[in-house]
Amino acid sequence: MKNNLINIAYEQCFPAFLNSIENSFPANSSPYVATIEELQLTFDSNDIYRRELIHSLKKLIKKINKFIGSPVAGLVGGSFLDKNILKPDDIDIVVFYTRKVSISKIKEGKISEIITHAKMNNIDLSMCPFDYNPIWSLKIACFYTQLYMCDKTTTENRKGSILIDFIEKTK
Repeated sequence: MKNNLINIAYEQCFPAFLNSIENSFPANSSPYVATIEELQLTFDSNDIYRRELIHSLKKLIKKINKFIGSPVAGLVGGSFLDKNILKPDDIDIVVFYTRKVSISKIKEGKISEIITHAKMNNIDLSMCPFDYNPIWSLKIACFYTQLYMCDKTTTENRKGSILIDFIEKTK
């Protein structure tokens, strides 16, 4: 399945808004919504490094699903989305998940182990239980959206982000 909006955003290096602010609304601005498969298709087949990062991310999502909870969405941002950066340091992502068991029943150290494993695979991972307290899930989503919009070197050229839908399956 081809997500034309993602492709248009990719060509423009995922700006916060594709159109003028007056002509923007949630459906045509950042964060852009895509499945992980659509994200993978967005990057050119010659972009082996990003494709490897996405492959590592897919394996990480399976691990989160097995040990922590069901991934609902992932907010991706940072240099990974800038096609002008040939080899970004990593992929920045916040994974929102629904817990399979209470936090106290998750095997001790499992979240830390998954985060360490992610870092070893160039994935800068943060995690947020989506079924805990809605205000905190929203707060975390807003914080990372704003963070991902920032360029470390300047306050100009705010970048957008991508919201990966882990529930929607590619048709």
